[in-house]
Amino acid sequence: MICSLVCAWFIHVHGSEHKKQNAFVGKGASSSFAFYPTLCSTTTYIDQCATSATLNAEAGQSNYTWNTGATTQSIIVNASGTYWWETIDLNNNKVTNGNFSDGNTSFTSQYTYATPSSGALYPEATYTVTTNPRNVHPNFATFRDHTGNRNGNMMVVNGAPTAGVTIWQQSIDVQPNTDYIFSVWFTSVYPTNPGKLNFSINNSPLGDPIELTTIPASLDRADWKNFTVRWNSGTSISAVIGIVNQNTAADGNDFALDDIVFAPVCRNYFNVTLRSNPAKPTIIPL
Repeated sequence: MICSLVCAWFIHVHGSEHKKQNAFVGKGASSSFAFYPTLCSTTTYIDQCATSATLNAEAGQSNYTWNTGATTQSIIVNASGTYWWETIDLNNNKVTNGNFSDGNTSFTSQYTYATPSSGALYPEATYTVTTNPRNVHPNFATFRDHTGNRNGNMMVVNGAPTAGVTIWQQSIDVQPNTDYIFSVWFTSVYPTNPGKLNFSINNSPLGDPIELTTIPASLDRADWKNFTVRWNSGTSISAVIGIVNQNTAADGNDFALDDIVFAPVCRNYFNVTLRSNPAKPTIIPL
């Protein structure tokens, strides 16, 4: 290849195509849209005359991760090699009713369900599904679900002072030898003793503890935060995924959760070849 004459880009893509959709991933007034990945497990071959190349991940994703450690949409590389970026393949979310739009269905809890009504969550170790925590306890904060939807549901919990109790659990099918991301949005609903929880897979703790933050004493807004953990399925074809309360405080220990996702990692590759231009020839007079 004579780089001074030709600079070519060769692109080959393989993998399965997914429908591109929009999904809320932000909170309240600071919400933002994220696009689901259009393709997963693709390889783009780049062969060009240059000392560097800019690699662009698909726009609009959340939680970009590159094998270089970068977390931006694009990176600049200065050497030939294989590079990849990854995000969550939300098109293949394994959780049923993760946004609680269908109410108290498709999951189990070791807490007691309370039909939504004023004061329904006075007792500890109870939960409900509602559009606003204030609707089920007069001392809880008032706010909308994680997406800011006025009619969107969330799971609201009055925690009990007993550690190791599963507040949400679901059995799902998984593909063997696949990396998955377990993702949940949480917020406290009362200022005192914010929740302490952990992810669970097959009744074993997974990842770092989930430490919720306090909310203002004015009780006029949430503090939705996203917590995630990564898990490889190994030889498994199914899994029991759960969220476990570890807080032993009786006062406070009240929280909400929303938009639960358990989805495979979407990874796309760039195979980059950088070719230097040849040095200018030296003309020697005869």
